[in-house]
Amino acid sequence: MNSKERVRATIAKQPVDRVPLGFYLVDHDTISKVIGRPTYLRNRVAQKIAYAEKVLNKRLINSSTAKNHLTSKTNSLKISS
Repeated sequence: MNSKERVRATIAKQPVDRVPLGFYLVDHDTISKVIGRPTYLRNRVAQKIAYAEKVLNKRLINSSTAKNHLTSKTNSLKISS
């Protein structure tokens, strides 16, 4: 199976001998339509937004955990005094 046959078979949802690579000239909108779901492949803006959201959420979780930890320490000091 050559590369063109492999890509055509994949788009037609038929079995292939290996995963076709090299969608370098295809826009992310086209890829999303072909696979039937949103993708970050070749979509730099969505990649950066997703990464920023992940980092922000991680920082918020870490800061809220630290805040809860400090609050519980403060409460335990108030109870014991």
